[in-house]
Amino acid sequence: MSPTAHRIRIVTIAVVGWVIWVEEPVGPDQWSVAHIPAPRFDTREACEQKAGELNDLERSIATMQRSVGEARDQFSCLPETVDPRT
Repeated sequence: MSPTAHRIRIVTIAVVGWVIWVEEPVGPDQWSVAHIPAPRFDTREACEQKAGELNDLERSIATMQRSVGEARDQFSCLPETVDPRT
C-alpha cells in the first residue's frame, strides 16, 4: 500500500433523526407517531424540547378538565430507527 493510502481514513457517520411518539392513552402500550405537523427532528434536544411542550400541554388540558392533572397521552422521543410498537 502506498503512504497516501495509509493516511486516508474512511469515516462513516450515522445520521439518525428523532421522532416524537405518543402513547395514547397512557398505560396500554398503544404507540403511534405523534399527530403533529412535523414529528421528526434532526437532534435529540429539539425533539425532547417539543415533546416536553406537548406533555406540558397535555397536563394543562387534564387539569382544566379536572382530571387531577393526569395526562391522557404521553409524548416521548426515540431514534427514528426504534419502533416502540415492536
